Amino acid sequence: MICQRIEDCKGAVKTQLRETFSERGASRTEYKVYNPNQTEYHKIDFENCVYADRPNDTKCDFGLLTNNSMIYIELKGKDVRKGLKQLKTTIEETNRCFGNREKKARLIVTGSPSIEALYRMPEYVRLAKSIGATRSNKNLEIKKEFTETI
Repeated sequence: MICQRIEDCKGAVKTQLRETFSERGASRTEYKVYNPNQTEYHKIDFENCVYADRPNDTKCDFGLLTNNSMIYIELKGKDVRKGLKQLKTTIEETNRCFGNREKKARLIVTGSPSIEALYRMPEYVRLAKSIGATRSNKNLEIKKEFTETI
């Protein structure tokens, strides 16, 4: 069921050089895509399409699907813990829909705790473990500004 919803909400194939994912509201956070090789990708709107009939569910905002990876994106104000939970919940529910693609998570925030404090947060540890993220592989990023090169 969820995989079909994702398929229905998967936007058209894109190859554009630059795109910005943003959300209406007070957080004013943006996730930017830079695509110099014109790699094909799809933008998935989790919040307003996949989960549109479940507005009170915990879910992340967007997904960026390429042939090799699925990147989960949450645009958040200052509540890092809630953003991590939203990413983890969406990944757990939709993981099987993306096969063997590498899973990545991006939390874009207006403010965040120190990096060392972040690494000790139980929410961070659980999310990192669920996608096999380490400090060196960059599969989990939390930043104020982020541009993804695909």
